[in-house]
Amino acid sequence: RSTLFPYTTLFRSIIEYPFCAGPLDYGVDPWNLYTRECVSYAAWRIQNGYGKSVAPFRGDGMAYEWEWSARKGNGTKATRVSDPAPGDAVVLPITPGLAPVGHLMVVEGVSGDNVYVSQYNFGGTGEYSTMTISKSASRVIYLRF
Repeated sequence: RSTLFPYTTLFRSIIEYPFCAGPLDYGVDPWNLYTRECVSYAAWRIQNGYGKSVAPFRGDGMAYEWEWSARKGNGTKATRVSDPAPGDAVVLPITPGLAPVGHLMVVEGVSGDNVYVSQYNFGGTGEYSTMTISKSASRVIYLRF
C-alpha cells in the first residue's frame, strides 16, 4: 500500500512556510535556526505539518548535528528508525561536494523502496524542492519525533 503524500497538501506547505519570502538566512525561527535553511524548514514542517514536537536547538542545529542533538533532549526525543514514515526527518551526513554541513529533509510519503521527501536549500539554492530517495540509501539516517 502506498503512503505517497497528496500533492495538494504538499503545495500548501510551500505557501504556508512563514519564512519563504525573505532572503536566505534573513532571520532566526522559533527553533533558533536560520530561515530558509533545510533545518528551519524541516523543524517547521515536522511540527506544523505533522503535529510532532520539535524543541528549539541550542547552537547545535546544523543538519549533521541532528542525529545526536534532536535525540539528546531539550524537550525533543527523536528516535532513530529504519522504517521511514511521513513526518520523519531524513539526515544526510556531511558529504563533500554535495552537503558540506549535511542536509535535512522531511519524509512526505513512502512506497516500496521509494521515499518521497520535501526540503529547502538543497544544493544551496535557498528554495523549496522535492525528490525521491531510496529507503535503503547508505549513510541516510531517519529520525522519528
